[in-house]
Amino acid sequence: MKPIQLRLLLLTIGLAVCSCRVSIKPGYFEDDQKTAERAVDQLHDRLSAERYEEIYAQTAEELRRTASKADLISAMKRTHDQFGVFKSTKQTNAQVIMGAPRQVKLVYNTQYEKLEATEEFIWLVNFDDVKLALYKVTPNADKSVSK
Repeated sequence: MKPIQLRLLLLTIGLAVCSCRVSIKPGYFEDDQKTAERAVDQLHDRLSAERYEEIYAQTAEELRRTASKADLISAMKRTHDQFGVFKSTKQTNAQVIMGAPRQVKLVYNTQYEKLEATEEFIWLVNFDDVKLALYKVTPNADKSVSK
């Protein structure tokens, strides 16, 4: 066998072996997005019920490195005080980024008791395990709720 033929054969075998270990199904994107969407629903429920410890327990190490536990829980309390109880939401954007773990970025227009807001989430998804890596909530200008 000529050296070039041997290289091609080894490359083909290598690719075949690698492809056996990595399997990507189109459904994974949908499954990851749905897992993250359920986590958003759960976060809204927990925030409205002031169950901050449960929210913190679902945060990723990446988020925990940005601030202490006390600071993160304090920020959650301020968010609840400023916005009030969750009312409804509409997803405006979703993106799944392949990696290890996979990232799911979600954006929502959300109606709270006191204000309307734009929420941005990044969830790290590994099958059914989902961890919150980023949560950003911004009040929409001139969208306070009249009582």
